[in-house]
Amino acid sequence: GRMHQIRVHAQAIGHNIAGDFNYPNAEFNKLLKRYHLKRLFLHASDLAFIFKHQRICVNSVLSKELQGFLDQFY
Repeated sequence: GRMHQIRVHAQAIGHNIAGDFNYPNAEFNKLLKRYHLKRLFLHASDLAFIFKHQRICVNSVLSKELQGFLDQFY
């Protein structure tokens, strides 16, 4: 589906998704495991699209797990 397409395209241009163990960058994933990332880091914080001539905007905060992962670096 769509997630597969995103993962394959990201890998094809040399920008693997963090925590992607199906299309891995082994060296990068080894580093991420040291920081306890145990899942795919694929998140859209903001999406916008047009529906029936109206702009729809959707926002989402990171899960506690993903935010905790980022907090280790700041």
